[in-house]
Amino acid sequence: MSPPDRSDVAPARSRLTGEPQPAPPGPTHMAFVAALAAMADAGDSAGWTATVAGLVTLRLVDRHIARAQHALPVPGPATGHAAGHAAGGAPARARSRSPREWRSAGGSTERGGAGRPLVAAVVDAARTAVDAVSGADATTRALRQLIAASAVGDREAMAVALFRYAHLLRSDGRWTLAGDVYETVLRLAAAPDGDGAPHLRSLVPHAYDRLGYVRRMAGDIAGASAAYAAGRAAADMRGDRDSALRIRIAQANVLRELGNYPAAAAALDEIIADALASRRGDTAAGERERRRWRSKGDDVLALARHDRGVIANAQRQYELALEQYLAAWRAYRHPLRRERVWSDIARNLADMGLRAVARDIHLVLYVSAQEREVRVAAAINLLELAVLDGEREAFLSLRSSLHDAARRGVVPAYLAPWARLYEAYGEARFGSVSAAIALLEETQAVATAVRANQALIRADEAIAELRAGRPISALDEAVDGSKAATVSASTSSLPAASPSPAPFPGPTRPVSAAVEQVTRLVRSARRQMWQHRAAAEADPRDGRPPGRRAPPTRG
Repeated sequence: MSPPDRSDVAPARSRLTGEPQPAPPGPTHMAFVAALAAMADAGDSAGWTATVAGLVTLRLVDRHIARAQHALPVPGPATGHAAGHAAGGAPARARSRSPREWRSAGGSTERGGAGRPLVAAVVDAARTAVDAVSGADATTRALRQLIAASAVGDREAMAVALFRYAHLLRSDGRWTLAGDVYETVLRLAAAPDGDGAPHLRSLVPHAYDRLGYVRRMAGDIAGASAAYAAGRAAADMRGDRDSALRIRIAQANVLRELGNYPAAAAALDEIIADALASRRGDTAAGERERRRWRSKGDDVLALARHDRGVIANAQRQYELALEQYLAAWRAYRHPLRRERVWSDIARNLADMGLRAVARDIHLVLYVSAQEREVRVAAAINLLELAVLDGEREAFLSLRSSLHDAARRGVVPAYLAPWARLYEAYGEARFGSVSAAIALLEETQAVATAVRANQALIRADEAIAELRAGRPISALDEAVDGSKAATVSASTSSLPAASPSPAPFPGPTRPVSAAVEQVTRLVRSARRQMWQHRAAAEADPRDGRPPGRRAPPTRG
């Protein structure tokens, strides 16, 4: 039976953003289905089992959403969040019920194929799927939390578990799966509660922000822009200044990735000014509200300054970039964000001629960074440094590692063209010109697909130079020592991080306070970072070779 024609019905308005509600989506969780198909072709049995566990568990959330949208009674009396507020207390803890408990409490007697209550049968199926995953890790713990919350209909606990599961997928570079889970959060938040209103409105801006990020990492710039626009509308409707500023930062990053540096810089400068004004607090607000906003505003300000430093580096304003990076590093409280700013500080130092210091930092991040994206970025930066310094063996090793990451689909889309570009540079230096041109043509295709305009320009220039019989000018400029003119002799006192570190350039003129501050920062932190690397290389837990070990546990 075909669905009724409803083309004459005006689209409903979204309860979350006030925008026109799109047509109901097609089959859900197609990203998981596509991932399972790819794993079946590759013979990845471990990945298959874990992905099936995630898909089956998400179906529990789908059931709650469907019941809410169709006004179906949830089996049993009020439980979870609803029960807690009906009794005037805190939300009930998520605890699954046995079939006997469901019947004695007056639950649904609808039966599945095995003669057991349908909800209990579905919950048991999800538990079985998760138990089939070998080893207990953070992902299986998040899925078990989601199962427990779904069993009693605690939507707040479901949302928390969904965010945790999506974060783990995102950290592992599984962008499309993480996006699917964030979309599930949004569908759960939009489902009407017992009073017919959407539930969990406060989660919507953050979910859209995260959805836009993973879409951007997957190369879906249009989808990311749409998610950011919806998230910003939701934040403005709620008066959520913190989320609105975060999404504005993300929108500026889209401009940056499209190569529109002036527009991105102007947007971030405006965001920094707004964040500073908001941090001072509204004079009409209470003291508690001002303190709360200052705490959040500092974090938003650090994000904006960090991204402003990235743009300054791209525009070769290296001292401004260092100032912004240093301000962000001091304001960040989360270790993952500090790792990211370390990566950008290292790249900026390499652009200034301090390639030995930069290499040390990238190596530590490559070994011990907690997020896969940071480790992949460190590998690409090390690949570039290996080409610039003529280290052929290091180039070959890193290229092999990046090829393996690309086969597993964990290289972010915005980094993929740069990995191809530096590989082409290496072929031009260590291999053959024809192979380099072929790789540069691949770079053009990848950069065009993800709209990485700066990488596309670099590839175009390199192809023209090689076909004209000239060397790649970007390599000649990088190996030229003229960039080192801004580096102080104070860096020569940094502790040696390797048995034979490369010499640092000598002084030529005074440097800015920002450079001196950063070199002191490197001097104080580098020894600790290399201790992390030594511990990772000596750790036999997973048997992987040095440079491929699991990140260390942090307190």
